[in-house]
Amino acid sequence: MTNEKKKPDYSMADLVMGNVPPDEALRMLEAIERDPVASKELDLQTDLLNLASSEGKEIFEPAPFVRPSPVPWLDRLPFRFPPRSVLVPLGALASVAVLWFGLWSISSLTRPPHDELAQIGRSDLEFRTRGDMRDELAAVPALCSEGRFDDVIRLSERFIRAYPASELTGFAHYSAGLGYLASARRSTLGLFPSFDPARVGKALEHLTPLAVGSTQEPMAEDALWLQAKGLLMVENPDAARAALSRLAAMNGRRAVDAQELIRRIHIPGPRP
Repeated sequence: MTNEKKKPDYSMADLVMGNVPPDEALRMLEAIERDPVASKELDLQTDLLNLASSEGKEIFEPAPFVRPSPVPWLDRLPFRFPPRSVLVPLGALASVAVLWFGLWSISSLTRPPHDELAQIGRSDLEFRTRGDMRDELAAVPALCSEGRFDDVIRLSERFIRAYPASELTGFAHYSAGLGYLASARRSTLGLFPSFDPARVGKALEHLTPLAVGSTQEPMAEDALWLQAKGLLMVENPDAARAALSRLAAMNGRRAVDAQELIRRIHIPGPRP
């Protein structure tokens, strides 16, 4: 009895895993090449091994695509810029800010020289007592305080047409002129301010007769004050100073305001 060591039987899986000695592996491969079925089984075993070793990923999976930076030197900086999702809104805001600053600068250069002096202030909307008013005009002071100047104009001019000889017609002319001046200022988004010359012209039509010929001194004073404001709106400072000089000479309630406005017209403040 011979003590001959029996050769182990190697499987296809052993061959694929590399557990077969070289001589035996060569013999097995030669036998597999002659057998189409065995060749397909070897390919299948190899694919399964690759799949298991890569945890379901392709061994030769292509590298992910990395978009190159449009500015290469940015990649060498020691810090990282915010992502595009942040940069785009910031860029848009910066563009809007630059545009707004440019428009504001142009608006400042084109602002009327007497824009600030000509504006109708809150004190100009306060009516002094004028006696009992008819129902048609009773709402005018409240409408002015609410800024509803078109309604003020409508009520006042309707009263003038209906009662041309009324003792309150002078007040109606005054309130109509005030309504036109208070609503004459125009602007676009707060920029490029100006005054509507048509509205200013209508205001002066109502106010000038009162400033010249009113027998009521308070009415004449207020009409002169508004007339001067209207003349400044249409850039006629000489005529505005003349009206204010008459108002200051009356030595009434608006005398000090008239002198101060004359001084400011002579020495206009610097533009912003």
